[in-house]
Amino acid sequence: MEALYLQLHQLMDRELAATHRLSIVLEQEQDAVKRKKIDDMNATLTAKLDLLEELGGLDQERISLLSETAYANTKSGFLQLIASVDHGTNLAQKWDQLEAELKQCHQLHLVNTKLLDIGMRQVRQLLGVILGEDHSAAARGSVYTKQGMTT
Repeated sequence: MEALYLQLHQLMDRELAATHRLSIVLEQEQDAVKRKKIDDMNATLTAKLDLLEELGGLDQERISLLSETAYANTKSGFLQLIASVDHGTNLAQKWDQLEAELKQCHQLHLVNTKLLDIGMRQVRQLLGVILGEDHSAAARGSVYTKQGMTT
C-alpha cells in the first residue's frame, strides 16, 4: 500500500505542476492576444500543446493505476482509490487542488477563445471594408476546433 500511496502522491504532484504551468501559459496567451503579438501567440500555442501532451501522459498513468488496482476509470473510482491509501495524508486535498486548477485553466481557455473570435471578426470586417465585401456573416459563423482552426 505504501508504494501505491507514493505513486499516487508523485503522480498528483506532477499533475499539479503541469496544470499550474498550463495556467501560466494560458495567461500569457491571453496577454499575447490582447496585445496582438503573433509570435507570442505561436509560442504559447506550442507550450500549450506540449503541456496538454504531458497531461495526457499523466492521465494514462492514472488509468493504468486504476486498472492495476481494479478501480473504475471514473472520478469516483479514483476517489475510492485515494481513500483506500489516504490515511490522514493530503491526497484528497491534492485532488481538490487539481480540480480547481483545471477549472481555472478551462475558464482561461474560454476567455482566450472569445478574445480570438472577437479578433477574427474584426479582421474579417476590416478585410470586407478594404475589399468592398461583406464578411460580417462569415465572421459571426466561425467556430474554433480543438486544434484551433476556424470552421
